[in-house]
Amino acid sequence: MTRHQIVEVQASSTASPEEVWRLLEDVTTWPAWARFDEAAYERTGSPAPHGVGAVRKMRAGPLHARDTVVQFDPPRQLSYTYVGSLPVDDYRADVTLVPHAGGTRITWHAEFVARRPLTGRLMHAVITKVLDDVATRLSRAAASRPAVQEMADAED
Repeated sequence: MTRHQIVEVQASSTASPEEVWRLLEDVTTWPAWARFDEAAYERTGSPAPHGVGAVRKMRAGPLHARDTVVQFDPPRQLSYTYVGSLPVDDYRADVTLVPHAGGTRITWHAEFVARRPLTGRLMHAVITKVLDDVATRLSRAAASRPAVQEMADAED
């Protein structure tokens, strides 16, 4: 199987695109809803703090990630590149929010190259599972936004 991989997952939320966007754009909310232990800005972007050029650092257990926001179009699309613990190169993800049936369809599309030969399928499976989980959790958290805000406030 090829080392170049494409992953696309979708989730639906009863929340509006604006409500979903508020959680998606602000990486500091991610520990409250996305199974991340830590998430913070290493550098703010434009517009500050979430926009293009923002560098976001995250940790989930032993896995570390560093994302750079490369496209920021509220409340429709957030795109980022990734460097982290997973053995992949040239990773880019595009998260698109579209109004749909009384809520929002979330599409998380990622492309990457498996760093080592013969690991493409494994990395595809791992990243699919992670992105599916994050998209599903985002959809649920946005639909129950007051509960997520309370959790984030309690951590401050």
